[in-house]
Amino acid sequence: MFSFKKLTLFSTSLLFMLSSNVIATPPLPVSPEKMTQPYPEVKITTLHSAKSLIQAFAQSQYQLSNVAIKNSIPPFFVENLPDDLNALPVDQKTTGFIRLLLPTIIAVNKDIIAVRNKAISLSKHPTTQWTAEESDWFNKLMASYSIASHNIDELLLHLDIIPVGMVLAQGIDESGWGTS
Repeated sequence: MFSFKKLTLFSTSLLFMLSSNVIATPPLPVSPEKMTQPYPEVKITTLHSAKSLIQAFAQSQYQLSNVAIKNSIPPFFVENLPDDLNALPVDQKTTGFIRLLLPTIIAVNKDIIAVRNKAISLSKHPTTQWTAEESDWFNKLMASYSIASHNIDELLLHLDIIPVGMVLAQGIDESGWGTS
């Protein structure tokens, strides 16, 4: 038995609070080392076999060829792999494994880009213009990457996405297509 999460709503909204003609800024993004999950809180669906997962993918028309054509990833987020993944035919096992990992990889990279972009945005302004929250966030980010110089360029060398293909290749290599 294993579980996956499927996000049913694609809309994302930013809430800006208006108070005395002042627009509150959105919250600072969570730095990568503090991320506990790359997906929103959604209903958990429990499936009992790899075959049922492949069927769920089919019902959602989640095929790798569709991903390439539509340039979008259905929001399937996996908490653990099915125990019987190795029982599937090789083509289903390999494409299934990739489809299991792909949404999470994309979500994590999106979160990392948000942190990176905020760091770049802050660096374009004098630190005297930063809020106390922004200063604290930036200092913690520098400390988490052991950047004593507080040099933004040095931070950006460390704070970047890992290409999807590299993550998939590492996952495939380390788990034998999710079977070990």
